[in-house]
Amino acid sequence: PSRSDRQRKMAGGGAAKARIDPIAKKLWQITKANVKSGSKDAVGKALKETGLALKYFAGEEIYATHRPIMLLYGTHKPYFPHDSFIAPSATLAGNVTCWDTASVWYGAVVRGDRNSVKIGFKSSVGDRAVINTVPEIPSGLPARCDLGHYVTVRSGAVLISCTVENYSIIGEGAVVMDGALVESHTILEPGTVVPAGARIPSGQKWGGNPATYIADLSDEEKAGIEETANEIAHSAAEHLVEYLPYGNPYKNLEEVQEDATKLAGSSTTTA
Repeated sequence: PSRSDRQRKMAGGGAAKARIDPIAKKLWQITKANVKSGSKDAVGKALKETGLALKYFAGEEIYATHRPIMLLYGTHKPYFPHDSFIAPSATLAGNVTCWDTASVWYGAVVRGDRNSVKIGFKSSVGDRAVINTVPEIPSGLPARCDLGHYVTVRSGAVLISCTVENYSIIGEGAVVMDGALVESHTILEPGTVVPAGARIPSGQKWGGNPATYIADLSDEEKAGIEETANEIAHSAAEHLVEYLPYGNPYKNLEEVQEDATKLAGSSTTTA
């Protein structure tokens, strides 16, 4: 090859090297920074970010990867039975416990990273609702968030470290602040704001900002609370069949079968 050809080849190689060096440097910085702690989580994050960096420099479109279930460091993994419905776009993080046939709907966020959250039997957390917790409440009230059985949290509601007893409905966009207590057979109208540490007595309907008493619930309204929870649970079951059955009941079944096998073997030996 002529001298000009060799010069063009060298120039092209130099340009390619100039493009590759920043990429390699960036990948090394990401990997080094994330693996430094040596933990399993850090290694996983390093590999994920390295993959995203490769896609970015390759010009590929990067899609958001959402994880409905998040095990945070120092907290418990969210638990939910096989017959509870957790929407693919919902988020359960930390110490969250769901009872049978509970449901967490699309876009809802349940954070148990600072304290525990319980969602009772046939209770539901509506679309885009948020359940959050605080580490502690200065008054000494429990800082966990407990939803009893047959509780319906409507779309867009926000609950923070509060207690909602059985057979209650929290209306759309309602806010229940930390330390508040909503007693059983209660309905909060849409947009209701329950101040921190407040108590909503049983068998009543409240609304407004701040929440004020409206009326006592009739027998029909009390019965309607359970009917509402049952209808949502039925709808959740229909949505559930469209997705893979997340959960760990199969592990419990395997343990029971293993114990049964051991017990049967010991009985045979004894006989």
